[in-house]
Amino acid sequence: FSSDSNTWAWRSQDNGVTFGTPMVFSHAAPGGDVAVFNTPTPVIGSVTETTTGGTFFASAAPGGYDRTSINLGDGGPDRAYNGTLAALNDGIPVAGFADLNSNIFVRIHSGSDPSTFNDLLTWGQPITLRGDEPHLAGGPGGVYMMYRPYANGATTPYSVRGVQGTGFTSPVVKLTTEANDQYGDLFQDDSGRLHAAWVHHAASGDQLTYRFSTDHSNFFTPQVIA
Repeated sequence: FSSDSNTWAWRSQDNGVTFGTPMVFSHAAPGGDVAVFNTPTPVIGSVTETTTGGTFFASAAPGGYDRTSINLGDGGPDRAYNGTLAALNDGIPVAGFADLNSNIFVRIHSGSDPSTFNDLLTWGQPITLRGDEPHLAGGPGGVYMMYRPYANGATTPYSVRGVQGTGFTSPVVKLTTEANDQYGDLFQDDSGRLHAAWVHHAASGDQLTYRFSTDHSNFFTPQVIA
């Protein structure tokens, strides 16, 4: 939760039945994703969304605090949009973001030592592709990204593809058929299944739509759930 440019964290040690007193996690309002990295002790990470100057990452142990934030989008102007986070192999931070020219950037940390997460020199250089609205999801099946590919001068419907240390994997799996679908998000559960959801603007009204995949390539038929 963020307010007054602070990020607050509540901690539960009984599977969400009760929560302790909120504590300030960092002085950067995340706007983008928050993720947990098991290193093996848990570390919370956050990235900003639409913040002047770039995409800023911060991390600390639960109940902890770190004044340090690093700008992962320092390599060019306007790399400050759609901040997203995922864990590779449960403990390695992976961050994604976009600029205003339909470029997506993904940076992967060099390891799972939490003492180095807030050191920009320990992050790899960005891997890039044309597109908008990245959404990362990590789990036992690896890291995947839902996004809008850019082609022929325009963004296209949502698709999914894998992320590796040196680039993006094939195939590119098309999730939707309409370029005006919005609010897409991607999640990977503990079994490695990918779950995608978005809002489809149908003639009869907005439809919250969902589909999932057990093998990361073949998605079941979309279902309207609301």
